[in-house]
Amino acid sequence: MKVLAKAVAILDYVSCALFVMACITLLFVVVSVLFEVVMRYFFNNPTTWVFLTSGLGLAVVTFLSVAWIQKREGHVRMDMAVNMMSIRGQALLGAVTYMLTTFALLVVTWYGGKCTWELFLVREMWGDQPFDLLRAPFLAVVPVGSFMLALQTLRRTLVCLQSWILKVEPEARTAIKPDVTLAVE
Repeated sequence: MKVLAKAVAILDYVSCALFVMACITLLFVVVSVLFEVVMRYFFNNPTTWVFLTSGLGLAVVTFLSVAWIQKREGHVRMDMAVNMMSIRGQALLGAVTYMLTTFALLVVTWYGGKCTWELFLVREMWGDQPFDLLRAPFLAVVPVGSFMLALQTLRRTLVCLQSWILKVEPEARTAIKPDVTLAVE
């Protein structure tokens, strides 16, 4: 089980590093939009690059932060009907939902990686002269973020299965931590 604990520690570290990159990207978006406002309204000299880069930056922020948010179960969920289920029912529903989500995210990872690679090979650009950007690096966040989220949902699947087998209260379930191993025997 030490291998699982080490894998979870690496997953947490990479998720945190991607989240830090997302925060830095968001800071860049905020500063660039502020720059655009100052240039447009105070100097009457609007930029041509802020609209494109801020839109791409927000997409980057989204995909780089989803795994970190999932680890903390920060995504919105509708649980009125789920709360009326038994403990085992909630755990089983959670496991099935997370398994399906993991599968869907792996499909997105594969397709996003395929598209990113094709764009990289043809060196397709975004934007107008003189501010051209390669598309591939910006689209690479789709498979990276989707894969990291798939790993986090797989982690939640294991936690839900553990809950289902051990009949543990949903509030007692926490994400598998590096120093905690599955108690399934």
